[in-house]
Amino acid sequence: MPLLKFFFLLSGFLLLALLGACWALWNSGVTRDDLLLLNCLSTYNALLFCFFVLGIYCSDALRYRVLGNAIGFKIPWLTAFEASIANFFFSDVT
Repeated sequence: MPLLKFFFLLSGFLLLALLGACWALWNSGVTRDDLLLLNCLSTYNALLFCFFVLGIYCSDALRYRVLGNAIGFKIPWLTAFEASIANFFFSDVT
């Protein structure tokens, strides 16, 4: 059950992030030609970018676990990852 919950949370986050990025691109004046430059990235560079993005979320989740341990609370990985997603989402909103 926790894995299913995680899947739905991650799917919802990715959908909202994609919709937000599309909205931001639409309102910013970025043209199609500007986006076509992304096709010049090699597969290696695109995978490296995804790895670093995932690393940012994992390091933030680790930060929550360490801080929780420091004050005597045991924070599960899933809870820390959910807090990380909420942290980055609301920091983008504001």
